[in-house]
Formats: sequence, structure tokens, C-alpha cells
Amino acid sequence: MGQCLGACFKEVPKEEYDQQIERIKSFLNGNVATVKRHLNARMKKASDNLEFERAAEIRDQMHYIEVTVEKQKIILTIRRPEISLTSIWIRAGYRFRSSLSVKRG
Repeated sequence: MGQCLGACFKEVPKEEYDQQIERIKSFLNGNVATVKRHLNARMKKASDNLEFERAAEIRDQMHYIEVTVEKQKIILTIRRPEISLTSIWIRAGYRFRSSLSVKRG
């Protein structure tokens, strides 16, 4: 998805690495608006530079984020106090995983 700094195979400045980790933590904590603004700016820049294929890739990333974090309503009718669900799907060459855990109803 073009987000990896490649720290496992090349030298990455600590400040840049730490900033990326903070952005990832923010996203995983539900702050997707910042990520979407960042991607939107990158998409516009790519479009302004006539890099339309790259702009389309970024547009698709934003769509996948929206689909992934959209509000969902799940109604459980089973009588188990704990349940864990995991779904994995692949679309356009990207792998997605989501998990849901319910503890004590």
C-alpha cells in the first residue's frame, strides 16, 4: 500500500520511524480522519503531477479504509458469554483482516 518505510531492510531515521509508528497507533485507535486527509493530499498531489494511476491507487486506499471502519451493527442471539470472530478477505491484491471479541455479553 506504499506505507512501509522498509525499516527491516534499510536504515530509516529514528524520528521518521517514530512518526510513522504514532500515525499507525492513531489509526488503530480509530482516528481515521487524519489518515484520510493525508491520503487526500497525496492523491491531489499525484493528480496535479499527472500521476493518475497513483492517484487512483490512493483513491482506492481511501475507499478500503471507509469500508473497513464503517459503522456496523451486529446482533448476537447465541447464549455464550464470550465469542471471537475473525474475517479475512482479499480485494485488488490487498489483504484485510478484522476481528471482533465480545466478553461477557
